[in-house]
Amino acid sequence: MTLDELLHTETLPGKIELSQAELVRLIYKYKGLEKDFEREKSFWESTNKNLVIAYKSLDEKEHELNKAVSEINILSELDTILQRTPDIILKLDSDARVVFINDAIKKYGYNPKKNIEKSLCDIFDPCEKDEVRQWLKDQEEPGDGIYEFEAGMQSRSNPADSFTFLIRIEALYADNIQSRRAYTGFQAIARDITEKKTYETQLAKSISLLEATLESTADGILVVDKKGRWSNFNQKFIDIWSIPAYLQKTGEIKDGLDYVLDTIVDPEKFSAKVRALFSDAKTQSFDMVELKNGKVLECFTHPQKIGDKIVGRVWSFRDITKRLRIENELRERDKKLSDFSNQTEQFSLAAASIISIKDEQQVFNKIVLTKGTS
Repeated sequence: MTLDELLHTETLPGKIELSQAELVRLIYKYKGLEKDFEREKSFWESTNKNLVIAYKSLDEKEHELNKAVSEINILSELDTILQRTPDIILKLDSDARVVFINDAIKKYGYNPKKNIEKSLCDIFDPCEKDEVRQWLKDQEEPGDGIYEFEAGMQSRSNPADSFTFLIRIEALYADNIQSRRAYTGFQAIARDITEKKTYETQLAKSISLLEATLESTADGILVVDKKGRWSNFNQKFIDIWSIPAYLQKTGEIKDGLDYVLDTIVDPEKFSAKVRALFSDAKTQSFDMVELKNGKVLECFTHPQKIGDKIVGRVWSFRDITKRLRIENELRERDKKLSDFSNQTEQFSLAAASIISIKDEQQVFNKIVLTKGTS
């Protein structure tokens, strides 16, 4: 079979199939270049193998590069978050000197770069500076590695402004060659709690004023929630009803109501009133209640609201026992004075009548008659 016949496949029998490599081998053999073929084959096989290794190496490097780019992107995002957080974040070395501080400190007029290598106590003014310094020193030995304290800071842009921070500082340790824990430094987060502290101060003042007002009033005050539990009361309420200590602690509606009803002369009437008030939370009410111990109370109740929402009910109890007794005594005195006035008037009329009589016997008879009618 000639080369021309090999090159024209239409002249080949149908069952003869040659690969490209076999065809090239025949061509080289036909031309007497079989050794050149083997040499070139070996070269290309080696080249292809090197190319495969090279491509594999490139794939690995590309994968590592993509991984590195991904990590850089993550670190960039983390850095963005770190710089934009409102909390001041610091990292300190083993001497408690700043090695990193984020941009949050700029809000207070500080340049982050100028605070590098400063101590924590140079930036903040801890109210327990000595304790903080001692704690920082103690962390050279592993122990309770977290500490929280409040500290102040003066604004650099406006010295009249001062801020309060809650600082949470944590000691950092790393494994050394001997696999023993080694102290490396600290990380700290300083959160501005100025508004919170202001709010807490105002709230404390409001609560103090409320408590002083409750305790200074002559009325017994009881505040109940929507379920009827005692949420607040003053000492006057305790005194008026003689509330035992165990009820002052629990404030449960059933125990409290049972105790109160047991002290009232007409418990059914009072119980019906309480049920009616629970069924209509908006209702106000004024009643008088007589206790078995002789006390008489004025009871006024009004719904407690926060905004437009009803959250409970306020009861006011005034002991009017003494007032009623005085009123009764005054009525008795007024009656006696009225009776005495009537008697005085009758005596005056009788005296005038006697004076007008000249005959002694008639005067005597008039007196006797007056005594008999009195």
